[in-house]
Amino acid sequence: MNLPPVLWKWAAGSGVLILAVTVLACVCAFGAAEGPSQPDAPGVSGWEEGHTLSAAPDLNGNGVQEMLRLYELDGGLGQRLEVWENETLLWSEEGNQVHMGHNAVFLCTLEETDYLLRYSPYMNQGIGSYAYELFTLSERGEAQVQRENTLDFSINFQWKMGFDCPDGGRCSAEDIAAFMDEVNHLLAHSVQLLNTDTGLLATFEREGRLYDSLGWLDRREPVFARDPSQNMLENLRSFQAAMEQNADASA
Repeated sequence: MNLPPVLWKWAAGSGVLILAVTVLACVCAFGAAEGPSQPDAPGVSGWEEGHTLSAAPDLNGNGVQEMLRLYELDGGLGQRLEVWENETLLWSEEGNQVHMGHNAVFLCTLEETDYLLRYSPYMNQGIGSYAYELFTLSERGEAQVQRENTLDFSINFQWKMGFDCPDGGRCSAEDIAAFMDEVNHLLAHSVQLLNTDTGLLATFEREGRLYDSLGWLDRREPVFARDPSQNMLENLRSFQAAMEQNADASA
């Protein structure tokens, strides 16, 4: 084809432009070949802003180690934990800084078996609702609960509700201590993965380990002061006696 020189220059430039656009389109279409796909979830920071945790468990028991990724939600208002197997997102969980949205998830290993431990110690206006779940994952990432327990109680002794369950049932210092023994045994075999519970984080920092010593026992002075030489059950009994005596004196 015979074209004027000006048109030849335009055609050549167009060819380079078309080639560049084609290459860019291919890159966008196929993406990076390495690593899992980026998560597509509202409010989650970009993949490059998350980080891989050092733990590499086998939560579904198929002999393949999973990869754990932790993200910060937009604005630093929470966290998102993801469990990946190869390039498949197996399981995820979020927690935020709002009291009702607090969440704590741990990797618990018992007798060489890996579990996820979700622990929720909720306290509001003197009403406690504590719960934990110990679970593995199925091949499809479904939670398979192996052990769980809950405990509801009140510390409103001034309303004559001390340690009674909100639903009218009975709860004692022994019940609370037994529940906490279960939780702390599991925490002793765990590493923290996700935790947005500021009270629990402060307790762990004070204890220097993953151990819940019931932070609300330390906020009752001068009516009650924890005795570090006593175990949890002894302190709970002392707490109950001091609070009941103070309620009677105030009546």
